[in-house]
Amino acid sequence: MSEHLGPMTFGKNDGGEVFLGRDLGHTRNYSEEVAAVIDKEIRNIVETSYERACAILEEKFETLSVVSEKLLSVSTISGDEFREIYNHKLAELKEKSTDANIITVE
Repeated sequence: MSEHLGPMTFGKNDGGEVFLGRDLGHTRNYSEEVAAVIDKEIRNIVETSYERACAILEEKFETLSVVSEKLLSVSTISGDEFREIYNHKLAELKEKSTDANIITVE
């Protein structure tokens, strides 16, 4: 699904996948121009997702640091322990900010 191509399926699976030469089991039912658009859309999805992941990691860096320090000292933490660390950091952030759109982990 993409803005340019819509909810379409491209290619036809002709049977089981071949271990080497993955395209041997597919029939291409689209032009080179459509293939170029597909490549462009995939690149856009990957780049957008990468940028979003980086932004989330930067935003949550402080919390991730606390979690990693805890994991280095005890090897494992429970979901409750993670939520406690995460929500404690959110509480600190709320004190510093007036943003009401902060979401807690439950």
